[in-house]
Order: sequence, then structure tokens, then C-alpha cells
Amino acid sequence: MKIRKLFQRAAAFALAAVTALSAVPATTAFAAGDIGTISFTHTYDGAGNAIRYNSSANIGGHTAGGTGEYKYRMYVDGETAFCIQPGVPLKTGNTLAKASSNTWNALSAEQKKAVGLALLYGYQGNSGNLSGSDDEKWLATQTLVWEFVTGCRSSASPYSQTSTTVYSLHLSATIFWIWASSYSLSVCLLSSTAS
Repeated sequence: MKIRKLFQRAAAFALAAVTALSAVPATTAFAAGDIGTISFTHTYDGAGNAIRYNSSANIGGHTAGGTGEYKYRMYVDGETAFCIQPGVPLKTGNTLAKASSNTWNALSAEQKKAVGLALLYGYQGNSGNLSGSDDEKWLATQTLVWEFVTGCRSSASPYSQTSTTVYSLHLSATIFWIWASSYSLSVCLLSSTAS
């Protein structure tokens, strides 16, 4: 029962992320609860240092990252959210409509399930069992989400990495150990489907 609740919660947060990345502008036709407002904060490692991108990459025609640029954590209405469109520009204060993401709708059922598992076994559902700062845990989960939605990681078991494009955006000597958390998430994903 507890796993089911965690999965439902992870799915709800995945939908929040989808909401945050939809391109449909807010209109007065929506009820107040169907519009989310985006905000961002800097991310910090366990020593209090700002986390920065290691590189940049063109993903789907958008530039994600940028060497030395700050990494930002995304929120929708104050709740942690995850991006599913790397490089697509959003700004604090943007408002987006609930359940209106063409990007989410275009994902395969396997990709949607893999994102849900990343959230369930990652930051959203398993944060207490992961090492690192809160932001590092979020970033490890965000990285897996980006890998699944961009095809840089297979969305079918054994969830193998197929490209280092997304991983390379985040990999740097100063935060290398975060990838141990990311690896642990992958192991959890593998274990969850084997049983």
C-alpha cells in the first residue's frame, strides 16, 4: 500500500513538472487551481557551493546548460518540480496550464513509466535514503528524468545509458559524487522491475 501511495505521489509530481513545461499560455477559461506559477532557486552542493553546468548541449533544437552557468531548481506553486524539456527557456513568474503538455503527451508509455520510477525511487519518493544535499538529490533525479525523455537512457529495463549528452552537462570533479546517487537510483529502477 505504501509503495502505491508513493507511486501516486511521484506521478502527481511528474504531472506538476509536465504542467511547468507546457507551452499553453494561461487564459481566464481555467479555474485558479489549474494554473501553476513557476519559480527557480540556485542549487548548492553539500559544502554550500553553487552547482554549475559542466558544458552545454543542443537537445531538440534548444541549448541546455552552458559551461559555468548556474543550475537552477524548479518549483511550481512552491512545490518541487522537474523539467522534461532541457533547454526550453522558462522564467520565474511564468504561468502554465495544468495537464496541457504536448511534450509529456508525446512520450511513449515506457518513457512515462521510467520517469515515474525515477521520481518514485529518486528525490520525490526516496529522498531520505539518498546521499547528498537536497539540491544534489533533486539534480540526480532531474538528470535521470532528462535522460529518459531525451532518449539518452533506455526507458526499458535494464535502463542503460545510450548517450552521455545529458550526463555530461552535469559531470564535474566538484560534484562527481552526486553520480553515485544517480547510479543508485538506476539500480533501484532495475531492482524494482526485476521483482
